[in-house]
Amino acid sequence: MWGVSPQDKFIGLFEHFGLPDQRITPLQACNVAELKDFIENAFSQREQVRGQIRAALPAVKALATKNFLMLDS
Repeated sequence: MWGVSPQDKFIGLFEHFGLPDQRITPLQACNVAELKDFIENAFSQREQVRGQIRAALPAVKALATKNFLMLDS
């Protein structure tokens, strides 16, 4: 998971999946060299990240389900 974000909204998502902060700011993305490095890094790590996401997904889904349990009450 990677993102272009000027804010910290992705940090919690990365934490849920046990991933490091993998963001680039819009200002950094305007720099062709930085954007190229960011994309190349993301591409080279895609299989590892995919595995981490798949491994963590059941636990993340369980946490998300808890958000809706109070609605049944």
